[in-house]
Amino acid sequence: MSMPSYLPGVFVVLAGLAMIVGRKPLSLMQYAALKQARVVPANRDRTLAVMRGIIIGGSIMFIVFGVYLAFNPLIA
Repeated sequence: MSMPSYLPGVFVVLAGLAMIVGRKPLSLMQYAALKQARVVPANRDRTLAVMRGIIIGGSIMFIVFGVYLAFNPLIA
């Protein structure tokens, strides 16, 4: 039995939703890594807000691509 053609799209949408739900820990982890590498500026609140915005933007792109993939499956 083969996998339904819409299932990869569903997985991509779920990954996007998980990124939205976990945006705070993800941004804190990225901030800690950048601070350790001495790349990040001193303004912690502004940096975290920008990182959360980037994570949300990437999550939305994941969700849109997942919906596209669910309705237009890739032909292998």
